[in-house]
Amino acid sequence: GIKLGAGGLIRAYGGTARLVLREAEREVLIPQSQISLSTPSSNAGVIYATSAKFGGVVESEEYKANGDIKATIICNTDKYDALVQEIRDSTRG
Repeated sequence: GIKLGAGGLIRAYGGTARLVLREAEREVLIPQSQISLSTPSSNAGVIYATSAKFGGVVESEEYKANGDIKATIICNTDKYDALVQEIRDSTRG
């Protein structure tokens, strides 16, 4: 075959690539962060309410023998700091 070089490749395949990109399905990706915490189970309601307030989701929870709850929360990265701060404030720690 003929060696096209970068410019030749762009000319040869650029139009096809452009058509594929026009027809491709677009998906908006929103960066997300994960929070893992352990707190007395009496704070479970606060954890769920605060997560919901900031658009977060409690992805998993586990109740420990000592009465604590271990939870993992997923939230949009832009809400992470506010969510963590409100959980700290609401649970005093």
